[in-house]
Amino acid sequence: MSSFDTYESGTEISRPIEIYRWAMGSSTWEYTSWAQNVTLDSVVYTATPIKRSRVGQGTDQKTRNTTITVPSENAFAAQYVNISPGQKATLTIIRLQPDEAPSFNTRVMIFKGTVQTVSYPRDGYTAEVVVRSIESAKNQSIPRVTYMGMCNHFLYDSDCGVDPSLFNIVGAVTAGGSTADITVAGANSKPDGYWTGGYVSPLSGPTDFRFIVKHVGNVLTLLLPFAVNVGSLNVQVYAGCDHIVTGHCATRFENVLEFGGFSFVPSRNPLSGL
Repeated sequence: MSSFDTYESGTEISRPIEIYRWAMGSSTWEYTSWAQNVTLDSVVYTATPIKRSRVGQGTDQKTRNTTITVPSENAFAAQYVNISPGQKATLTIIRLQPDEAPSFNTRVMIFKGTVQTVSYPRDGYTAEVVVRSIESAKNQSIPRVTYMGMCNHFLYDSDCGVDPSLFNIVGAVTAGGSTADITVAGANSKPDGYWTGGYVSPLSGPTDFRFIVKHVGNVLTLLLPFAVNVGSLNVQVYAGCDHIVTGHCATRFENVLEFGGFSFVPSRNPLSGL
């Protein structure tokens, strides 16, 4: 048996392979910087021109990024050419040694993070993807609950507790599939404004979603159009919420007990004078 450590530490026998796995929702893209495809656990990592900047190690773990450079026509990077996807993408980089026996028995994850920006320098021939490490993301100081009158929870998350399966419809996009105004059959089954503040997600094709900023009849106005044409696709539309305790929290969802705001706090500060 030839160990991974033996090859990894060898100055002449080491032939490291790196594999890159991008994930966004239920979609994944697998690549390798090696000269040929790599099959791992029945997944084929396609050989493609790809390089990365140095991944730092040490005391600055919480501030490190890496930049991945691929051809602009790369299937993952191409999603960011016109409109960025609604979902967050992650990257995992794993290092292998091809001469290890058993083959690829040791897999070392050298980096994992989330995509921050995608740019197209050099006249658009390449795409540069800046990825922020998960350690860096955890270093942010973000208040869990803000002292405000509106609900702090994300609609349908575990703190909100509302079951999204009870507040949605499925309908076909009959017009405007490539614009911010899409027509969805059946959206008019609810009064105008019912879907405002919710989101819409295709049931096939792109694994993405868009926030709904306006609803009138069968027409839904999205914050941004989908990156690909969703015309004729079936989509799932979820109801929105105004995050007010006496509003949709009570009248639409009957969920006042889980309200995450401070709506009954007096608006006048008694310590500031009359």
